[in-house]
Amino acid sequence: MPCINPPESVGIVLAGGRSRRMGRDKAGIEWRPGQTLLARAIELAKAAGCRNVIVSGHRPGHDFVADRRPAMGPLGGLDSVLQERSVELEGKLLLVLPLDMPLLVTGTLKALLNAADGSESGAVFANGPLPMALRVKAGVPDTVGAVLAGEGKRSLGELVQALELNVLDAVQGAQMDNINRSEELARLRATAGRKDSSH
Repeated sequence: MPCINPPESVGIVLAGGRSRRMGRDKAGIEWRPGQTLLARAIELAKAAGCRNVIVSGHRPGHDFVADRRPAMGPLGGLDSVLQERSVELEGKLLLVLPLDMPLLVTGTLKALLNAADGSESGAVFANGPLPMALRVKAGVPDTVGAVLAGEGKRSLGELVQALELNVLDAVQGAQMDNINRSEELARLRATAGRKDSSH
């Protein structure tokens, strides 16, 4: 795939979860020495072309939006950002990233943004729904709120269907693996270490 400069976008890092399965706040866990999982996610968003990155969740020291309705998961975090920053984000292309996919690479995120920029509403990978790229146009914040308040699963997967996002081919390899437990953190660190040592 040729390298194409991605469109200007705003990063949204979903970092408001309670990390129940991990047993401690994932945002502050070190991914590499001196770099937390939250810092890694912000780094990925900026490397993909996001000049501004908003953190979903109460994260002092960052440009953050606290959850309006706690314990509503990633969809609740996205809804909070869209409701509080609706004027600022109108017409923007959002790159929505989870806190816990540290193996994502810049090229994958740029490809997602380019695909979203060429579609009417946005894009996800078939093995998503995160990362997600979506265009904040009229009605999108209301749709997010309606899915959150609805009778369905109240999930990002349901939002993908409601917004009719373009579904791209699945990302191969370990990039989409996420961290919910300590053993998963250890495994992905080892995977990253093997990749680093191969360069």
